[in-house]
Amino acid sequence: MPVKAAPPDIDALIGRCRNGEQTAFAELFRHFRSDIRRILVSAVGPDPELDDLVQTAALEMFRSLPRFEGRSKFTSWLYRLTVNVALHHLRQRTRRALMLDLTAIPERETAITDNPEAALIRKGELQAVREALDALAPKKRIVFVLHEVEGLLPEEIAEIVGASQLTVKSRLFYARKEFFKRLRQRAMLDEAKTVASGSGK
Repeated sequence: MPVKAAPPDIDALIGRCRNGEQTAFAELFRHFRSDIRRILVSAVGPDPELDDLVQTAALEMFRSLPRFEGRSKFTSWLYRLTVNVALHHLRQRTRRALMLDLTAIPERETAITDNPEAALIRKGELQAVREALDALAPKKRIVFVLHEVEGLLPEEIAEIVGASQLTVKSRLFYARKEFFKRLRQRAMLDEAKTVASGSGK
């Protein structure tokens, strides 16, 4: 049986990165790439720019690493950096949606439907969850995802997003309230459609 490679010494890798070793940074990024991608997927959803966002997070990590002082865990620092990339993208996406000409909507929907993966994602319960997430304001959405998907505690989230624990708990409370309210509304709407469809037969 092949011997499984030992996990890298993160502190040693960071030190080598500070000394300008590009191979060390490449190894550091490879080790955390799946974590970065998972957080971005949870935060922004099935976005066509996902690969670009992963690269943006990698670039930000490369630029910011010299300023990492080790006062917090490296993973917390990396989460915060990745969350900032996601927040920036969500705000841009919201602005683009608001500026979108209504005449372009049918064309856009056709393009999405032509993509089998995107069409699958838009079906059933997953679609309802995604729509409920999309309806949350970016800061509420990030807190909700970090807690409900990543399983982080409020104090950990507070460190990542740069807010007080009280603020995080408040955002989480209202995010949950809005999220589950929309899911209930969607369930009631689907049930009404089912009843209407059955009565019309």
